[in-house]
Amino acid sequence: MTLRIRKNKSVGKSVIIECYKRQIATRKIAIKCGFEYQDNVDGLEVFKCNN
Repeated sequence: MTLRIRKNKSVGKSVIIECYKRQIATRKIAIKCGFEYQDNVDGLEVFKCNN
């Protein structure tokens, strides 16, 4: 997953991760890779990373 994140960021694309609140590992990866929490939409935590 982190390889895809780096690849998309390197070509200037915005990347979004959606995960359930209980998916702690996914949330940690998002924060580690520079994502910022945006909102909770339909029960999903939304993280966004702009290049």
